[in-house]
Amino acid sequence: MVFGRQLQIGFSMGSVKAWELSMASLEIEQAAKSYGRFEVMSDIIRFIDNGEFAVFKVPSGCGISTLHRMIEGPEEITEGAISIGEEKS
Repeated sequence: MVFGRQLQIGFSMGSVKAWELSMASLEIEQAAKSYGRFEVMSDIIRFIDNGEFAVFKVPSGCGISTLHRMIEGPEEITEGAISIGEEKS
């Protein structure tokens, strides 16, 4: 049994194999998020290379949904940067 939540970065396309796809790299550099004076996460650093698959496995309530929204764009990053391929936020 797995406790907590997982954020999976990647996707499947039916019978297409992952190594046949060209995926962008993901780089999280010193990312931090706070709401006013309340810091919810800080100093997140991770690099996932083109074609790699990653799972963030953490306990519930540790900010994985916030990190997911920061990667996808609707949530503003307080500090640091997130790059997908050549695009940096």
